[in-house]
This record gives sequence, C-alpha cells and structure tokens, in this order.
Amino acid sequence: VAFPNFEKITISNLRNTKRIWYNQLHTNSFSILKKLTVKKCDVLLNIFPLFLLRVFQRLEKLVLIDCVSLEEVFQLQVQGLDIEETYVLNSQLREMNLVRLPKLKHVWTKYRKGNISFENLQVVCIHKCWSLKTLFPFSIAKGLQQLEGLTINRCGVEEIVSKNDEGSNNHEICFVFNQLSFLMLWYLPYLTCFYPGKHRTTWPALKHLRMSWLRIKIFGHEKFQIRRPLFLIEKVIPQLEEVSFSHDDIAMISDGQFEADLFCNVKFLRISCYFDVSVVFPISFLRRFYNLERLDVVSCHFKELASFESDACEDKDLIITIPKIKKLKLDMVDNIRHLWKQDSPLDHICASLECLQLWQCDNLINLGLSLSFFETLTILDVWKCNGMSELITSFKVQSLVCLVTMRIRECEMMREVVASDDDETSYEIVFRALKHLELHCLQRLLTFCSGNYTLRFPSLEQITLSQCPRMKNFNQGELTTPKLHKVQLTETDFKGRWAGDLDSTVEQLYKEQVGYLGLKHLKFSEFPKLIDLWSRNPQEMLNFATLEFLEVCDTNNLRCIFNLSTAFSLRQLRQMEIKRCSNLEQVIKEEGSITMVEEAITESCKINSIFPRLQSIIVESCPDMTSFYLGSKGLECPSVVEIKVVDEIKVVDCLNMTTFVSTFSRDEDKEAIIGDEVVNVATLFSNKLLTRDTIQLKHVFTI
Repeated sequence: VAFPNFEKITISNLRNTKRIWYNQLHTNSFSILKKLTVKKCDVLLNIFPLFLLRVFQRLEKLVLIDCVSLEEVFQLQVQGLDIEETYVLNSQLREMNLVRLPKLKHVWTKYRKGNISFENLQVVCIHKCWSLKTLFPFSIAKGLQQLEGLTINRCGVEEIVSKNDEGSNNHEICFVFNQLSFLMLWYLPYLTCFYPGKHRTTWPALKHLRMSWLRIKIFGHEKFQIRRPLFLIEKVIPQLEEVSFSHDDIAMISDGQFEADLFCNVKFLRISCYFDVSVVFPISFLRRFYNLERLDVVSCHFKELASFESDACEDKDLIITIPKIKKLKLDMVDNIRHLWKQDSPLDHICASLECLQLWQCDNLINLGLSLSFFETLTILDVWKCNGMSELITSFKVQSLVCLVTMRIRECEMMREVVASDDDETSYEIVFRALKHLELHCLQRLLTFCSGNYTLRFPSLEQITLSQCPRMKNFNQGELTTPKLHKVQLTETDFKGRWAGDLDSTVEQLYKEQVGYLGLKHLKFSEFPKLIDLWSRNPQEMLNFATLEFLEVCDTNNLRCIFNLSTAFSLRQLRQMEIKRCSNLEQVIKEEGSITMVEEAITESCKINSIFPRLQSIIVESCPDMTSFYLGSKGLECPSVVEIKVVDEIKVVDCLNMTTFVSTFSRDEDKEAIIGDEVVNVATLFSNKLLTRDTIQLKHVFTI
C-alpha cells in the first residue's frame, strides 16, 4: 500500500501500537510527505527504523509529543551494524519538535560516517526529555549550517554534541553556526559541556540568548579563564538583542572593565537566580543597557525592587541614566510583597511601561502601584500569584485609562478583581480602553467587583470566563458593556454564551456549574457541594476529562471515589491524593451491568488501560479502605511510578486494606519498604490492576 499524495499525517492516541510502519515500504509510499505529527502513542519505541529513512527524506517538519516509551527517533544503527557506505541520505527535515518524551535516549543513534546528512535543519526544539543525554552526534552537528533556532528546555542532556571517537583528542574542533540567531538552554541541571573535547564555537548571527539554571559557566573574559565558558563576553554581547544574566554573571560584569557601548544593542534583559534574600535588586546595573525595552526578573528572592544597592547610589543624575522600559515581567520572585514604594527609582524606569506580567509571585498581596505608573499600561497579565485575594482597589483602578488587555489566571486565593476602598462611597468606574478580559481558573473568585459601583466597559469586545466555579455574578452595582455580545468559555469558543447581559450570563453559568468544566486541579475539600453531587451520582462528573490532580480529603460521605466508567474518562489524571476519608472502602467500584462497563471502555477508544497518565497515588488515614479496586475486569495503570501509604501510624489507620494496585512480573520487584522492614508486596497488591512496566514502579513505601 502506498500513499504518494499525503503531505501531512497526524497519528495520535494509538496506545497499544508498537510500530507505525512495516519494515518494507514502497519507495513512493510517502514521497511528498511534508509534516508528520505523532502524539500519545504509548508503546512506540522508535519512529524511523533503519532503511526507512530514505522513504521519508522529503519530510520537512516532525512533531513528537507525549510518547512515553519512545527511545529513538532516527535509528541509524541496529545491533552495532552501521549502514552501508553506499547508503546516502540527504534529509529535507527543517523543523523538529520533541516534547515530553520521558524515555527518549537518542534523537539519532550514534553514527560515524558522513553519508547521512540533516544539513537543512533550521529549528530544533527539545522539551522535557529527561533520559536524553546527548542531542547531536558529532557527524550530524558538523553539518548544521542552516540551523536558525535551538531550544533545549528541561532535559537530562549532559552534552549537546557527542564526542568524535575517531578524531585526535589534541585536535581542536570548530563548530560553526552561521545562521543560528536564537539559542535557549533552560533548566539543564546535568549539562556539563557543549562538546566533551577540545573545541571552539562560532555564532556570528546570534541575537537572542536565553539561559538559566545551568551548571556550566556561560560567560567569561577572553583571557585568564580556568574553565572554558560557553561564550566570551567581548565577542558575543555586542551582537545580542536579548540576553540572560545570573547573579554570578552580573557580579563578574560589574567587577570587569568593559567598553561603554558593549551592551548597546541589548533590548531584552533577563535577570535570574538571585537566591540570597539579603541581596538588593541591582538597579544601577541597568545603566549599561541604554536601549533596554524589556526586563524580566526570574527565579529571584528579592524582597523589593524599589531600593538602590547602597545609599551612595541614590542620586538623581544616576536615575536619569537608567533606561525607561516598555515591558516588565516578574516570574517566581517569591519574596516580594509590594512592587515598589513611592518615589522609588522604578517610577522613572517604568514611566513608559506598556506591559506588566506578574507570574508565580506567591507573596505579592496586590498591585499597589503608584497612580502615575498606571497611565501608560496597556497589558496586564497575572498568573499563579497565590497570595492575592484581590488585584487592585477601586480607587487605583481608575488610573488604568490605557489598559486594553487584562488576563488573570490560576490565582488560588483571588476572591475579587476590584476591591472596595475603606470608604463606602458609590461612584462610577470606567474601563475606557479595555477590549479583552480573561478570568481563568480562579477557583475562589466570587465576583469581579463586590462594591456597589457603576462599572462601564465602553470598548469591551471579548471576555473569556473559564474554570471559575464560585463566581455568582460580575458586579453588585450597575454594569454596561455596549459592545459585548457573548461570554466565551475558552479562547476558541467563538459561539460563546449570552443571556442578554453580562451579569445574567455569569449567573446562568454559575447555576449550570459550567465553571467546573476543564478543571485540571481539584481539591474536594474546597467544594463541599460538589462532594454531595459526586457521592449521589459520579456518572455526572464525566466532564472532568482534563483533570490532572485530584485531592479527596476529610469527607465522610464517600464509600468509593469513582465508578469504573467515570475512572475510564479521567485520561489526564497524573496525581491522586486520598486523605482522612473515614468511610471510604474502595477508590474504584464496579457498578452497574457488565454492558455499562464495556460501553465505557468502548467510549474510551477501546483502551484497556485506566488512568494512563497517573504517576502518583497517596493514601492516608482511610481506616475502612479494603482495596483500590475489586472487580471482574483486569485493569492497567501504565505510568504509575510512585505509591505512598503515608505515615506508619496511618498505615494502622488503613488496617483493612489488603489489596491495592498491581501484580509484578518479576519476583525481585515484589518487595516494599514499610518502616524498617521489607515485606512481600502481595499484601498491598492484587491481580486486578496491573502496571505495564515493572521497572517504572520505584516507590512503594510508608513515611
């Protein structure tokens, strides 16, 4: 069978498929295939077996996502046998994205000959591939003359290019990346070098350099280097428009003697990894970047951004030399409670600020900014600031005269966006320029504004309201939105919902419990009404298909958490915590007729695994629990790597539990640590629920 006219193929959710192609394919089978996407194929070991590479040599884009067993992408070697020298391949591949492939060991298996080329590669992006130790074989790396962008993010990579075993150790190798303009190396805790041998690198086109959480030395001086850095400051900095500096980098630069215009082209500066809470934000360092437009502060423990490093620096002339930025982002600046105080140098720096992003600043109470600062702001984006109960007060919000877009997402404690001031005066608040408003995953949000104010949104055209299950209304007082005609539940919900006006629509969504749709994290203790509904009819909860984390704590109403059909629908669940549920007997209960169960399995694409993404199960103080699952069906948890029965005393509290999760295929793995004793795992496991890979199960213990 040949498919000579296919240009794009997407293969997804083939949970039990071990290979995509037969070993023998007609030469013209996929002769014009340009793009291949493979997602959630759980047992695939490789994508392109040996001798099929030529069939797919015209492929231009490859995307691989969430294939949990994948070990190889391009298989260039089998059982130590090289491809024949007469086998020549010039791949047309231009873009490759590899995302969440936990067992990936090789993108290309190690290959020495030069008759296979990937010289057309332009973009390579690798994300969350923790088993990958090396990205490029030496023979492939030497030919990457067209590479324009390289991203390696959160991976186990130890070296980017593997060593050339055939060359001399004393010979210096030069790697030239003439077209590479974007390089991102982010959270690579095991990276020790670019290349393990003697080498130098050339990056003449590099403009954007994003780096953080690396062990290796990134920057260094041209002389007097004990350890060779990845980049020499004098050579790479003048050409950069974007750069990332850590605490150590800034200290080295501050102590060095550099030309005044060395940093003149930098428009985007990222400051990261200041972990000493006593250190003051290095405001005076910004003087070097007189064309700076954007500042990101990431993973720092600053308590404030408002002060100079020393009293001697508090000079108006110095303040004037610091550039005015257009965009400020704080990400994981977790000790900061107030952005800045009155008359601070940041008033000058942010005088023309257009975009403010506050991400994962858990101690930040609210914006609390100066009124002058608000007047130029057009974009406000707040994400995972879990200390905020409100965003801003009703008095200060009136200064947001230019605000066009407001996004507030995943702030656990947010109860309202606009809070009332101390006085009870009722007045009108006008969001004159606001066009786009997004409120997402705010599980405690009750209302946009609880005060008795008149809110006017003369320009509002789009509002996205999702995963806000407690939001009963939008505003207590009068509300006008003349250009708004729908409320979208997601960004792609173009039809939306509308009940005549915004307030009525929000009230209707609350009554229909639409706010629970799409939740990824759910703690039952925060929603007592939901527990009652769940206990009466868990079948109604089948719309929790996106749920990733579930916590069931301190409830006496549940004897089981799921019936079997509900459990089959939770395909994204990754972590489950069950604590202090005194009447709980089972986690999964087989209810109804076998026909109903079989229908549930059929609706789940006939997949015989349950909770395919589940990795961790924690059980604590459930005295009546006898089993995880007892039923007539054999089930499988393919991804479980950790099971905890927490606390020795609480194991006694789970005294009735005799069976739990899995049967192992190898005798040497049939042990669990309980306290200081090794016991046979059969006391916790039954043959009704299996794990696919015995080696994956690393922790079965009590604490």
